[in-house]
Amino acid sequence: MSQFVRREFFFGLFLMLSGAIGLTAAMALSIEKIEKLTNPDTGLSCDFSVLVQCSANLDSAQGAAFGVPNPFLGLVGFALVVCVGVTVWAVPHFARWFWMLFNIGVAGAFGGSSRMRV
Repeated sequence: MSQFVRREFFFGLFLMLSGAIGLTAAMALSIEKIEKLTNPDTGLSCDFSVLVQCSANLDSAQGAAFGVPNPFLGLVGFALVVCVGVTVWAVPHFARWFWMLFNIGVAGAFGGSSRMRV
């Protein structure tokens, strides 16, 4: 196995694993958001302490980009990261414009999540 193929294999694996972890977290937060919408007085399981709480973030203005709650956008975004990871195994050579758009999307997701308050 050449160095290039091995590097592509591990990069695809990294994208798949990190996307799966993010997808799991987005699913959990989506369930919490739906629970919060149906029962506004309920305590969320992701509220660990005064410093670590997701209910303040889910209810804030920054918790909904484009009018859609961020966990729902995360379901789509992290699923795309998993798909790119699988596709890297099948087609290791993407066009340069694809990687530029992929990196812009990932940077935009990080930029959007960094606006949330803790």
